[in-house]
Amino acid sequence: MSKEIQPLTIANGEFYPGQSGPVEVVAGQLPSGNQVQITAHVFRSYQPGPTALFLAGVHGDEINGVEIVRRAMQSGIFEQLIFGNVIAIPLLNVYGFNNFSRDVPDGKDVNRSFPGTQKGSLASRIANGLSRNILPHVDLAVDFHTGGRGTYNYPQIRYNTNDARAAEAAEAFAPPLIIANKAPAKSLRRYAHNTLELPVLTYEGGENLRYDAHSIDVGVSGIRRLLQQQ
Repeated sequence: MSKEIQPLTIANGEFYPGQSGPVEVVAGQLPSGNQVQITAHVFRSYQPGPTALFLAGVHGDEINGVEIVRRAMQSGIFEQLIFGNVIAIPLLNVYGFNNFSRDVPDGKDVNRSFPGTQKGSLASRIANGLSRNILPHVDLAVDFHTGGRGTYNYPQIRYNTNDARAAEAAEAFAPPLIIANKAPAKSLRRYAHNTLELPVLTYEGGENLRYDAHSIDVGVSGIRRLLQQQ
């Protein structure tokens, strides 16, 4: 008797092998009670395999990462999967992006708020929404960032020291620089490593509020190489 095929269920969306599409994911709640929703784009191949998350816009002013994930989607990279699945979130911090700000309107940093809570600050609620609705489905995550204000970071991948799976994925991504270090407290990478045993790559390229063609090209090429090796 054949085993029944199970859908990949994310929020209110169900995706069977070969299906792709967007889904609205609740990623927090405003003090007014209005929900904060983000759009996750799910791509599922016909063959089973690991699920990779490509995430950008955790800091709203780091626009190179948003463009990297957007271009990867536009070019059809994720529609060419031979096996496994991809979840792409081009923009997590919508409020920061709309206000040219690293943080959310309450001044909190989403990437210093993991795993977050359902009743905390807006940053904490957004982090909690990602932690609850997306991360449990993921086998590898790539989180795209840039340097801070006035700081240009040459394209690089950072991963947690002594994480062999992350090291292997970093080599497959093949950026100009690869750095093993300890992630900041309450960051996505630190939380995922310590609590979920989930390997996370942090891509850094360019500076905030400035498009950098080189950093964007390296990021898109890295996604393509990583998926070819997985």
